[in-house]
Amino acid sequence: MLGQTVTIPQADDIKSQIDLIGIGEIVTIYHLKGKKFIGRISRIGETDFEMADIGEEMTFTIQYDEVKAVKREIDFGYTKIRVGGDRSTTATTDSRGEDMRILINNLGLESLITISHINGKRYHGIISRIGTTEFEIADHDEGKTFIIQYREVKKIQDPWQSYHSSRRTVLIITIATLAAIPIIYLIVRPKVRQEPSGFPRFP
Repeated sequence: MLGQTVTIPQADDIKSQIDLIGIGEIVTIYHLKGKKFIGRISRIGETDFEMADIGEEMTFTIQYDEVKAVKREIDFGYTKIRVGGDRSTTATTDSRGEDMRILINNLGLESLITISHINGKRYHGIISRIGTTEFEIADHDEGKTFIIQYREVKKIQDPWQSYHSSRRTVLIITIATLAAIPIIYLIVRPKVRQEPSGFPRFP
């Protein structure tokens, strides 16, 4: 297809990248027709490869010569915001940064994470990219992707901590509300006139 296919060397380069990434890994594929595919590599062939779409659980067969670019990340298309200091071009050397890099690598792409930054803020979302000196967190609520350096991560928190905390607060309020209902009813209940026993009731 004239104007729709890349050159053979570029197609070979795409295949080499897919081979290097390997089966089971998450990637974002940018198609020549403008489409974007996010999923896991499920098969690597000589002229094409297959991806299992994460969201819709579908499998796509893609030709190498129809791929414009491949990135080992989850590209949601959100605005990217760099957090903290300037971008580091050297590998992380401090022990804390290296420890954080190992932990985040072990969690992997698509994992839910909450981190405390040295700037005092917390960032919560899905790990969308894991680099050498930095990583990215995609926050679906804000529609933003935060670029964070490993060395600036103060702590990796339980991603469900705030969720469980909010649920616990709602549960306590609900129980307290339900417990207060009988008391409120006793206070506002209209008084029923009681006739003395032994006397007949007349209309």
